[in-house]
Amino acid sequence: MRRFATTIVLATAALLLPAAAASAADVVLPADGATVSSRPNFVVDYPQGTLDVELATTPETLTAGANVGQFVEPAADTFMLIGVGGRPAAIAAWGQAPRLNAGRYFWHVQPNDYATEFARGYVAEPWGVTRTLAVRDEPIVFEGWTLRARRVSRSGCAARYRRAYELSGTIAWSDNQADRVARYAITLRSGTRRTVLKGVLRGSTRFANLVCTNHSAASVSITLRDTAGQLTRGPAKSLRLR
Repeated sequence: MRRFATTIVLATAALLLPAAAASAADVVLPADGATVSSRPNFVVDYPQGTLDVELATTPETLTAGANVGQFVEPAADTFMLIGVGGRPAAIAAWGQAPRLNAGRYFWHVQPNDYATEFARGYVAEPWGVTRTLAVRDEPIVFEGWTLRARRVSRSGCAARYRRAYELSGTIAWSDNQADRVARYAITLRSGTRRTVLKGVLRGSTRFANLVCTNHSAASVSITLRDTAGQLTRGPAKSLRLR
């Protein structure tokens, strides 16, 4: 199973957390049943150690073998380093592991408190109780795009247009919906004329549209909309049509 080391952020949270039990290292937050972001934070009740977090869409765990206690069908997992400097609590961030897709998950942890590791004889703690959480559906992250214009035949244009171009490029984007579908709208403004080109990206990044025009330059803006209707705007570009 692949593991991801994560960035550590420390927080003094003594006023928010109950006193840590000496023999029961555990996660304090998120609470069972909580709704979290696609990169959730996990607050633990020990100042230094490690934390394995595992999520699945079904609760069944392995009952034998080298990985006993882990989920039978894990959906995501990460390995976290906890704290330095003896602070009373630490927040471990999801960090560089892939964002979690929106939906409901079962989750459990395997905590390791350095303060009690020697007393245990370096025996790993068992996986903890199974809890649930819901990852919220977040808007698309627009990461960047390219835009090119290539002159083509006017056969698909009305007679009043003198030129036709194929507009194409790459849209770099990410989303935490499993279906990876986005609708794009590219708006060209030339003088008083406004043209909107639309299409669908199904797990892809490439687009191509025909535009008919009499203008030699345009201001181009773009939006992406996910299947939940959440809108994300990308940076505008200036386009010269030659």
